[in-house]
Amino acid sequence: MGLDTSMFYNKNRFKSFVLAVLVILSLTQVGILWYNQNHSFPFNFLKVFSSRIVDDKTEIIEKARKEIYKPYRLTVSNGNASHWLLEENSDIKYELFKEVNEYLKEIFNSSGGVALDSELWSELVIKKSILVEFKTEIKTDLLKWFLNCQRTSKTEFDSIYKVLMVPDEDINNNNTIYLLTSKGLYKYVVPFRKDRISRKDYSNIINNLERNRYISVYKMFIEANPSNVISYQIPSDALCMISSSSYIRLPVIEYSVETEAMDIEKAAAVILGNEKESYDRYIEKNALVFKNINNVYRLYNDGLLEYKYVPGTESGQKGSIGEAFKNAYSFIKRIKDAFINEENGIYISEIRDNNPDYYEFVFDYMAGDYPVYINFNEKGNDKKPLTNAIIIKANSKRIIESRWYIINIHKSRSLKNYNVRFQDLLNGLVRKYGKQALESYKIKNTTIAYLIDGDKFNSFSPVWIVENPEDDYYYVKLDEK
Repeated sequence: MGLDTSMFYNKNRFKSFVLAVLVILSLTQVGILWYNQNHSFPFNFLKVFSSRIVDDKTEIIEKARKEIYKPYRLTVSNGNASHWLLEENSDIKYELFKEVNEYLKEIFNSSGGVALDSELWSELVIKKSILVEFKTEIKTDLLKWFLNCQRTSKTEFDSIYKVLMVPDEDINNNNTIYLLTSKGLYKYVVPFRKDRISRKDYSNIINNLERNRYISVYKMFIEANPSNVISYQIPSDALCMISSSSYIRLPVIEYSVETEAMDIEKAAAVILGNEKESYDRYIEKNALVFKNINNVYRLYNDGLLEYKYVPGTESGQKGSIGEAFKNAYSFIKRIKDAFINEENGIYISEIRDNNPDYYEFVFDYMAGDYPVYINFNEKGNDKKPLTNAIIIKANSKRIIESRWYIINIHKSRSLKNYNVRFQDLLNGLVRKYGKQALESYKIKNTTIAYLIDGDKFNSFSPVWIVENPEDDYYYVKLDEK
């Protein structure tokens, strides 16, 4: 009697099927355990089953470029001692910024830059031009990431602080771009393109600004102080008003804390999302705490959110600044969407790259066109000073640590007239800090701003701030008319 080989064959097939199912289940279980501890699989097991992960990554990058990559200031000059600081809601501001970015892309793909003496900058900024300023030096690798530059030439500098576009300088059909960088001043000559803003278009923009009686007109400090009567160390491109009727209309601001007295389960859902079940949660004296083996979040009653990745950093994971920024922005977007009103903007105020294992990104709030400075002597579990809205330490793999003062800023509906005459502002600083202190103070930046240094029951009127290269600052309140 012969053996029924088909029966053995079917049994073996069944055993193989069961074994395959067990292997898949064991891998899935390992992945879930790893996820609960580290927020990610040791390999991208689920990516095989979900293309949405790729879509989310692309979406995050595009939103980061749109929401965070903005000029701190954009000034248009007519070459005849009139300068206009374009407002946030100005369409032409972002048309010009888009144009600047197109030229930056070409510059990053070329090697035709010429190094110049940085002392020439004061002569260039008073020309007919468009000046784009960032609050801090932006790493060129991060700029390339923002601009989606895939293959680029190597530049001699590693960060850019200001971009000046001088469309009328070259007699041929070329635009002239000056970059103020970490290594000094560089000049690039780039052809006008048919699909770009033309030389005539730039002139029309300036003509329209000249005819607009409702927009404030500034001078550069070098124009307001041609005989060096003012001896303070003020940058040549500092914007100032010098007429006796130098007033602007501004609101006062207040702020609210959306996380105050928040239910712990609601907070867990917002902060942790679909990872909330992997965390223990409890209430400390003045904070909600969410903790698992590798991660700790603390959300304080006053709005401060602290996060720490407990194992800390590992060597070799710093990676590219673009990947690190993507991680930082993913964190920002999740929290911002839940707690912060859409009209409350944030901007990059500093990038620190002195740690071998991570990048440190610093962000602050904007109230319309004006930055919001924060200054508290101590906040949080470690009682450290709080001088920025958001600080995130991140590498290409994850967020390492973060402190975020989660508040919503509200502008008053009514506006008041404030004196911004440059000499009056300087006199106010002298009265507050002393002439000797101001004469020895090297000023890097001046700006009208708001300073939050008290509790939420206060209102905060605008101030004038002068910063030094170390980002310390003096300030004086603007006087009402």
